[in-house]
Amino acid sequence: MILASNISCKRGNNLIFENLNFKIEDGVATIISGKNGSGKTSLLRILANLLKPKKGDIIWKGKSIYKNIDEYHKELTYIADINCSKENLSVYENMKFWKNLYKSSISNDLFLKLLSNIDLDNYINERVKNLSSGQKRKLELTRLIIEERHTWILDEPFLGLDQHSVSIIGQTISDHLKQKGTVILSSHIPVNITNKTYIDLDLHESN
Repeated sequence: MILASNISCKRGNNLIFENLNFKIEDGVATIISGKNGSGKTSLLRILANLLKPKKGDIIWKGKSIYKNIDEYHKELTYIADINCSKENLSVYENMKFWKNLYKSSISNDLFLKLLSNIDLDNYINERVKNLSSGQKRKLELTRLIIEERHTWILDEPFLGLDQHSVSIIGQTISDHLKQKGTVILSSHIPVNITNKTYIDLDLHESN
């Protein structure tokens, strides 16, 4: 479980949201909603410890994440709204890179199954720079399985995906929740996940 205590966020001279308090439960998808500019990405980056809040704290396992950074990061996968794959490497080479980096235990058979499920099996040796934006997004999302982490923080994970891939990723998230994983995400696309709750940043704007 993750607790946010009196979180406020400032962008330049503008206070985006303030005094935000919420609880993120294991086994429940927490969906960050709000209009453009309301701070959805900023909040996700705060939760991923990529951005410091103006004030407030994030509590994990009873402690501030700022006093337990290394352990917190070991349980965390963060996928931004931009793709971070290495453009000059192939699909397979990127996946192997992630597997080695995160010391993943997944097998080559699961690699191939992952690629087949998201229709990338015919692009296994293709350089990432030659893929479409949707294909790049699908590759990025394979990290959810490869990294084997408890907490997923996802910024617009369905961006650029076809309906089939949206369903596959939605099911992957649901399966993770069934294992009592933690999922926090933003999405402009309706999320077909039964067990979910919302944090509406429009209700916490700084006026």
